Amino acid sequence: MCGSKCKYTCRKINRALSSRFVKAKYIVYQELDLLISKIANVRMSPAEKKLSSTVLEMKFMQRTKLKYEARERRRKEAEARKECFGETEDLSPLQPLKSRDYQYSNDLTFLEGLKFGRMSFKGCNPEVEKLMVYYERKMLGYKSDSDSDDGKDVGDVEMASTLRGASRTIARKFDKTRSLEVQVQVS
Repeated sequence: MCGSKCKYTCRKINRALSSRFVKAKYIVYQELDLLISKIANVRMSPAEKKLSSTVLEMKFMQRTKLKYEARERRRKEAEARKECFGETEDLSPLQPLKSRDYQYSNDLTFLEGLKFGRMSFKGCNPEVEKLMVYYERKMLGYKSDSDSDDGKDVGDVEMASTLRGASRTIARKFDKTRSLEVQVQVS
């Protein structure tokens, strides 16, 4: 323990507190800081190192308050570092851990067992429900009705009838222009 040094420091602090000079208050700050560090290192256990917030809010204790806050921040960072990087102290945050292996892959095969992303129930969104049924059947390996026509949206017969009608309409348009050209040439 510090013994007579602490008594001397306490007397010096009492004298300085009774004084009205700024220099004396600065000395009080220095002496208090020294005394607090001695007490914290010698007498107090790690759980008892905190001073009350009212004492730390005093004007002459502002530097000590900043030191306490910095010490607490460093302690929390050290705990977080231990939690993230393990119990070894020699690892810096820049060194990767060798004990944990991560693999990166662009392959989506590990997602094959997932359900269709959008969902709808009890007829709230019929289009999504149709897609859900389609992808579920596809995942189970059933061949759906829409797959049987090789991905065609319009059947062959419907396409032929539609194009035949369109070709007649276009032919009529050109027939009118041809007849007008013939009339112009004749006259």
